[in-house]
Amino acid sequence: MKNIAILCALCLAALAPARAVTVDFISGGTINSNITINVPSDYANLQDALTALADKHTVDGVIITIQIANGSYSFSLPLVIPRSVGANLQIIGNVSSPSSVTLTFSGITAIQLNYDQSLNLINGVTLNGVTKDPNSCGVQTIHGSSAMVGSATVIEGFGYGIAASLNSSVFCIGCTATNNIIGVGSNTGSGVWASSVVATNNSNNAFYANYSGTIVASGSTTTGSTV
Repeated sequence: MKNIAILCALCLAALAPARAVTVDFISGGTINSNITINVPSDYANLQDALTALADKHTVDGVIITIQIANGSYSFSLPLVIPRSVGANLQIIGNVSSPSSVTLTFSGITAIQLNYDQSLNLINGVTLNGVTKDPNSCGVQTIHGSSAMVGSATVIEGFGYGIAASLNSSVFCIGCTATNNIIGVGSNTGSGVWASSVVATNNSNNAFYANYSGTIVASGSTTTGSTV
């Protein structure tokens, strides 16, 4: 949980104006001011943009935004979040209409963070797992990792919509977990802070915690699911 304070602080830090990025701009090793990378105009797809950041670092407080244009994007592998910049990285789609930016991961996990990785924010997208494979997750944190899921995020069609395991954490503020097997899960000393989450039509459980996992579901609602 050591990334909690960093995540919360950086989510408030994206106040300085960000400039659009070019391939040449991020050819250096350190990003020292807020930038925005546009998909698909700067990089053809989201994973290409993430890969371009893999060898980068940031100074304190800098926010890197990957802005995804409206459209449907399909992936055959889970997204690889760069460890070096994940705590400063925001993946943003259309916060007014998250269904306009659909990321499809048929039968596989969309985002998995492992061993103290962080993701500052994902928001404005629909993550679609299609098949509800029981081994798949929309957003999963493991082994001390952490992530923030914003209010304009829809997660559907996975085994777990959101899952935290092995002393990890997820912060969900008003997101929607629908048509998964389990909407929000937490286990083995992990915590999910699910504020005003909408969990609908998840076939087994809307919220499920075991093995000393904790879910704080303040203001959250559920229909069509067992709590």
